Amino acid sequence: MLKQYQRIKSQHKDCILFFRLGDFYEMFYEDAKEASSLLDLVLTSRGKGTANHVPMCGIPYHAAEGYIARLIKAGKKVAICEQVEDPAAAQGIVKRDVIRVITSGTFLDESTSDTRYILCLAAHGKHVGLSFIDPAAGTIQAAQLDNDKNVIKLISRLPVCECIFPVAQEEKIKLIFRHPLLQTKNIVLSSHEDWCFNPEIAKKTLCEHFGVHNLRGFGIEEMPGAIASSGALLEYLRQMNRQPLRHIDKITLYSDAEYVFISPAAVFGLELENLFKTINNTITKEVF
Repeated sequence: MLKQYQRIKSQHKDCILFFRLGDFYEMFYEDAKEASSLLDLVLTSRGKGTANHVPMCGIPYHAAEGYIARLIKAGKKVAICEQVEDPAAAQGIVKRDVIRVITSGTFLDESTSDTRYILCLAAHGKHVGLSFIDPAAGTIQAAQLDNDKNVIKLISRLPVCECIFPVAQEEKIKLIFRHPLLQTKNIVLSSHEDWCFNPEIAKKTLCEHFGVHNLRGFGIEEMPGAIASSGALLEYLRQMNRQPLRHIDKITLYSDAEYVFISPAAVFGLELENLFKTINNTITKEVF
């Protein structure tokens, strides 16, 4: 069983692995040490008292959502590993596999109505391709911007929880997020395979998903940066959710012309985000 665990964990090194054993999700080795500290769990071990003891901790599977939420808020990723065959029909150890990876941007927080965007950035030539989506919604919004300054302004106005980017552009992306307007937002940065950001591959990914021959109807046909970021975003969500994502049915071209511009400094100084949150939690009652 531990060999099976180690094989699956080796494929998800950046995640805390929830390994299903009966009615519990178990964690082992370094995952157990980290999770026990973050979740206030008792750290035990298998083979206690021997030279090969293995640190472990666990949670009831029916109570997993609350623990997952706490790990996500701590900036962690969680890989859910389930039994993928009937134990009664299994020959030897039951087959297990990861059925979903939960990240800050893909986590659906049912305790709040706040929007949570997952963002994708990819520099392409003189432009920066940008796309984002609320995972619970069905529309990818995409843009192609001329410089990092405009990228920073846009991100500062969005409720972004996670940003994915090409591995090869890690230094450039991290430099963007060192800007004071973005440092306070606690956005999780996740690198992703470079091939997903190739404009031709990304275009093919998008056309196959939406069942179209080109992207003219979405307004991004001549925007390789926007295509690269949108295709990579869709591929990332597929890999995390391990399903086709049929609810994502549209791409729209994001344009600042559709919005009133307020500088990020003014938004911060006037505490407009807190104002909107307060208004969105109020109700109107008729008085007779």
